[in-house]
Amino acid sequence: MKNRSTVLWILLPFLMLGGLARAAVLHFHADLSPANEIPPTVSTGTGMADVYYDSNAHTLQVNITWSGLAAGTTAAHIHAPGTAATIASAVPFNGTWGVATQSGTFTGFPTGVTAGTYTGAPYSLLSTANYTTGYVAANGATGAAAEAALLTYLLTGKTYLNVHTSVNTGGEIKGYLQYVADSTSNTKLINVSSRAQVGSGDGVLIAGFVVGGTDARTVLIRAVGPTLGNYGVTGALADPQLDVTQAVAGVNVVIASNDNWGGSTQVSAAASAVGAFAFSSATSKDAAVLVTLQPGVYSAKASGVGGISGIALIEVYEVP
Repeated sequence: MKNRSTVLWILLPFLMLGGLARAAVLHFHADLSPANEIPPTVSTGTGMADVYYDSNAHTLQVNITWSGLAAGTTAAHIHAPGTAATIASAVPFNGTWGVATQSGTFTGFPTGVTAGTYTGAPYSLLSTANYTTGYVAANGATGAAAEAALLTYLLTGKTYLNVHTSVNTGGEIKGYLQYVADSTSNTKLINVSSRAQVGSGDGVLIAGFVVGGTDARTVLIRAVGPTLGNYGVTGALADPQLDVTQAVAGVNVVIASNDNWGGSTQVSAAASAVGAFAFSSATSKDAAVLVTLQPGVYSAKASGVGGISGIALIEVYEVP
């Protein structure tokens, strides 16, 4: 597996986007080898692992096959950054990190065998009991925060699966987990949008999305209000505020904001390039940001300036 392509994928806890339901399960694969251990182990062992993340059920499911190990298995884990130092310094597809999920070993993983197959049951990522204590403490201290961090690490090449044996207690075969694109389709997600009534407090409109892989992506994010009136929408939000946040160790940090788009020529050019409709005028109170994002978990929030309410549209476009 050498596919490290970047994927822009929209999470669905906030938006009713039925057409994207099949993208709720993400597949990650690792080829397991003694050469991937640091330092490499002396072993003829081989194996592979497939990990499935379900965003709707908030579960992880792990399948592993292996053979030729130098000694019997003792444990298998997913490793990910779990201290302040490793979170800051972890390099994709390289390095050594602590155990992240299921302390001890995966539930039901067979021990004492040099070859075998493991098909694990899906387990909840919202339960802190399904992570190591150190990982949870370093990644937001709640199950939801730990899940968001793990998804970021999975999508950015900062997780690996390790099979440990009685001879190689630190791990005998290891592989970095990499995102596997849907092999049934040659298409990719270019943009997504959702229209809803925007209120205050919990009534704001939020779109969650993920930039995966190892490369940065430029995205155009818009909170459309007044321009909706041109398309027959009554009760449009007169003055939307757009805030883009990134999940960092379970905390949402604002990285870009806009109130009025101000006739930006860059925003206009990007909208034209991706086929988005034009704002009604350079002085309209619609909001937009054009931003280059590193792989990670993000949210775009549309609210009304001064607490006003109305109908708004959030759009997220990948800019070529």
